[in-house]
Amino acid sequence: MNNLFEDRRRDEPAVPPEGRENREKVSMNILLAEDNDALSGFFIRVLTGMGCIVTLVKDGEALLNELADKAKNYDLIITDNTMPKVKGIEALKRIREDALFEHTKSIKVILNSSDVDGTLEPGVLSLDGVFLPKPVSLATLSEAVKEISRELKKPPEPIQERPA
Repeated sequence: MNNLFEDRRRDEPAVPPEGRENREKVSMNILLAEDNDALSGFFIRVLTGMGCIVTLVKDGEALLNELADKAKNYDLIITDNTMPKVKGIEALKRIREDALFEHTKSIKVILNSSDVDGTLEPGVLSLDGVFLPKPVSLATLSEAVKEISRELKKPPEPIQERPA
């Protein structure tokens, strides 16, 4: 298993590498689909550290069930491809093509996976998704989320540090 924390000590905060003083707040509601506890913890720490609200589901079927609830509004979906029950790419296809998910078609989707043979990324891009190869670094994840925030007209704002 790849250790996503190799580039920092365990006691360091999960913040983008540009430093705490330059962090930007991203006010987005994110649906995270990840069945690996270590990876979901990594994503949640990074995203909440950026100011996002994160809802976690553990498989592709739960992702689709969560999206079927029209009362819930998400700005971004982040999903692993290798998920129990429904793979991430299959969930992305249903989100884009199934009438049940008509209300979700404009939600940006980041799919992360090891694309060993290079066939997954073109499929993700053809479905208006963003592909992030594994392992995902702090810098790559935070920059992708900030870029999507800008596209959604929710520009990042500086995070105000609390006095110690």
